[in-house]
Amino acid sequence: MAVKNFGIDLSYANKISDYDALLASEYSGYKIKYAVLRLGYRGKLDTRFKEHYEGLFGKIPLGVYVYSYARTSEAAREEARWALKQIKGLNIEFPVVFDYEDGKVLSPKLSRAEYTAVCKAFLDEIRAAGYYAMMYCNTSFLESYADKTELLKYPLWLAHYTQDGRQNQYGQKMWQFGTFKPAGAVGEVDGNFAYEQLGKYIRDNGLNKPIVRYSVTGTKTVPKDKLAEAQGQLKALGFEVTTEEV
Repeated sequence: MAVKNFGIDLSYANKISDYDALLASEYSGYKIKYAVLRLGYRGKLDTRFKEHYEGLFGKIPLGVYVYSYARTSEAAREEARWALKQIKGLNIEFPVVFDYEDGKVLSPKLSRAEYTAVCKAFLDEIRAAGYYAMMYCNTSFLESYADKTELLKYPLWLAHYTQDGRQNQYGQKMWQFGTFKPAGAVGEVDGNFAYEQLGKYIRDNGLNKPIVRYSVTGTKTVPKDKLAEAQGQLKALGFEVTTEEV
């Protein structure tokens, strides 16, 4: 766990007034290197997902998480399929996460095997689609609800609000340690440490189908009477156009 990359996760509960100010802020000397965005739940898009995605797109790697209410494997697979439809065409360079913590799914007291099967159903569906699938849960779920040996075969994002050095160790790839108040945010946001260069791992292993973009520049000399026409053509293609007399 030598590598410690700092990042945040955001949902409808996080109002960001200035995304550039947010990314310029620090936590204990760490810059924000990635964000995991709440995609939604039960087939409903998070009310701020689009806002957060557009505000951070192209600036840092982005992942997503689904807040699950699934109580059966088939329901979990349906949530995964829904998630895959939502992120198709988006640039998801960080994990696709199954967030399983809500009291409504834990109160029925399913068996460890049943809870584990629900988690695996979502994660396997995401994996089969070529994405990096990750499990998010707290220590209580691992110790009291799941088949820990089976579930820890998947990458883990552990929620354990405590000081560094006191967090439980399950070989987690990410750790959510608590909240902090960055610039550009109205209120606090969750803070996380990733213990591996997950974005690099995803790229190097051909996962998530990231969108590779290139910056294209060019020059063309035209007579004055053709200048407006040339500018219009380039702008129609999405180019930023500047001109100078030669």
